[in-house]
Amino acid sequence: MARVYNKTFDELIWDQVNPQSKELLNDFILDMRTRKLSPITITQYQSDLRAFLCHLFRAYNNRFVLELTRKDLMRYALCLVEERGLSNSRRNVLMACLRSMLEYAELDDDWQYEINASRLIRSLQKEPIKPIIFLDDTTVMDLFNRLMQCQEYQKATILMLAYESAGRRAELAQVEKYSFLDPARNNTNVVIGKGRKKFSLLYFDTTRQAAVKWLEQRGEDDIADLFVAGEGSAKHEADPMDVYYMFKSMRQMLDLPGDDELEFGTHSMRHSALTNYKNGTHNVCRLLGKPGFSLDQLQRLAHHESVDTTQGYLPDITNQELEGMFGIEIRA
Repeated sequence: MARVYNKTFDELIWDQVNPQSKELLNDFILDMRTRKLSPITITQYQSDLRAFLCHLFRAYNNRFVLELTRKDLMRYALCLVEERGLSNSRRNVLMACLRSMLEYAELDDDWQYEINASRLIRSLQKEPIKPIIFLDDTTVMDLFNRLMQCQEYQKATILMLAYESAGRRAELAQVEKYSFLDPARNNTNVVIGKGRKKFSLLYFDTTRQAAVKWLEQRGEDDIADLFVAGEGSAKHEADPMDVYYMFKSMRQMLDLPGDDELEFGTHSMRHSALTNYKNGTHNVCRLLGKPGFSLDQLQRLAHHESVDTTQGYLPDITNQELEGMFGIEIRA
């Protein structure tokens, strides 16, 4: 069967495609250009995603792409093979292209996209799906101590602030240094989170310890923000992408099994913080003598609209609970 891969693109339909979806695509293309991907790769992504958005216009009443559920994406993946007759390989390429755009939306705090539904859509070939990196408290503290020993005080500060506050990348980038000059204080200045919510990030002794060291190392300057990028006359406030690259540079210090290319960032720390706060292993739980926190309490810490969103940040421990209930071992 002859296959025409982008037959679903239609210029007349494109003019009517959901403007929010177009804006997300434009942002994603700009991000790829900033990362200096090859023009050929960028053109292919743009072509495939424009075709996908035209498909949304026809099949999903022009719905905004970030409103699609896992089942919607499963139906699209099935459509590629059963209705359009694409090969497994081509189907996987198209789904990977869509997944990349949704991962960008998940990382970029300007888009209110908490959980990437496409992550659960498996490839037709046996390719491992990259899991979210959950770090236990011992691993986080080991990384923190290694950063402190290397006098990487800024990275140690942002690591612990992310871990203790469960803050998002854009929120961390807004933190100002004055918040750490008062030893009796446990919260930052007010930051603006998703949905234009305003709140302070919480922190405790370990973050304060690192922040004091960082501010001493940094010395006097006119920058109000806690985190900075660049050096000398080029030094400036760190933006969310600078925060992203700080965490990316820490990845090599983590001794994790499996794929060396697994992403590590504020999203990993947000998942890890909420998980460890829930099960009571977080260092703050030990500091306060708390056995753990409820989902409702964690929802408030994470500033989620729904407790279901908070639940989605926690690993599925169904099998462990069943093993404990019945005294058995559930095997793969």
